[in-house]
Amino acid sequence: NFERPAVVIGVSEYSGPLPCVSTNDEVDAARVAKKILALGHRNIVHLNAASPMRMHSRLQGFLSACEAAGCAIPFRYVVEAQGLEINDGRAAMREFLDRKLEFTAIFGGNDNLALGALAALKERDISVPDVVSLVGFDGIEAALHSTPPLTTMKVSRHRLAEQAVARLVTACTGVASSNLVDHLDSEWIEGGTLAPAR
Repeated sequence: NFERPAVVIGVSEYSGPLPCVSTNDEVDAARVAKKILALGHRNIVHLNAASPMRMHSRLQGFLSACEAAGCAIPFRYVVEAQGLEINDGRAAMREFLDRKLEFTAIFGGNDNLALGALAALKERDISVPDVVSLVGFDGIEAALHSTPPLTTMKVSRHRLAEQAVARLVTACTGVASSNLVDHLDSEWIEGGTLAPAR
């Protein structure tokens, strides 16, 4: 039987037998948390969704980094949206705002959720970043053109594809790789939605 070489791409939690190229969502989310904390924010909302698995990894990275910094995030500040789209983020943020809890920053588990939160904040005349700071994750095109542009952690799909092709070429030549999973760092994109805590 002829077996074609294959490479898994973009699954940070993959633990199967094939070589894999992905981001490291947990580590990158921890980087986001550290940047938010460094600006003096302590009451931070994390806007997430129940699936897919990468959202769980981002949540764990964020919570672990906050706890390690002595700023454990209470459960009531972890807001779960019904899905991963902008309207899901808007609805979840509206519900959180109705609770009247104090907060100064939001970390969206992806850019769509963060953009939805931005829309909900604008509806309530809450200025970003003058009153509340906001950070997303993924670096989608819409985030770069929002008003203000979203500060985010950009996942380079181009770099993921390049590395996956390189791994595939290696597999085709029969050369064994020293590691099964290649994790690529995401890129911090400084938009206009993150500022020091007021």
